[in-house]
Amino acid sequence: MAAKMEKKYVLTNRRSGKMLAANGNAVVQMTEDGSDMQIWRAIPGEGTSVQLVNKATGLALTVSGEAENGTALTLAPAENSAAQLWKLNTTTRGFRKIMHAASGKVVDIKDISDSDYAPAQLWEFVKGENQDWVLTEVEKEVKAPVKRAVKEVKTEKAGKTPAKTAKTAKKTK
Repeated sequence: MAAKMEKKYVLTNRRSGKMLAANGNAVVQMTEDGSDMQIWRAIPGEGTSVQLVNKATGLALTVSGEAENGTALTLAPAENSAAQLWKLNTTTRGFRKIMHAASGKVVDIKDISDSDYAPAQLWEFVKGENQDWVLTEVEKEVKAPVKRAVKEVKTEKAGKTPAKTAKTAKKTK
């Protein structure tokens, strides 16, 4: 069984073109500024769900209280509770909805706003562009394939010449 990998994303709203961001304990949309406030770690949860943890604050995207239309989304310490589990489901043509796993409601920008600091809220999915998101993976780590790294270590231990090591590396590419 393959291990689930954590990924880091910038979440861009389809309608406004703005990024989901942390603002204190509030979750808002903001013009892209490249800050860690706009980067979200998707940590694998139960089944296909993830916990979205803000890189700058270390706090998780949370539904505080009842999961009703209009409930403001907040940030809270990561607990892996049902209030913090999300599904990143494809809607159309590369867009995704960020669906609260427990309620089935989605991340929505209040009043279909295009403004900076417009709050993110929970709302039933109505196929609105303010509910569609582009997930852009950031900070990918480039790692050597495991087989190649093992062969290189074995070659070094065997005391083989660098020419043979280079030849072995070419074969494994």
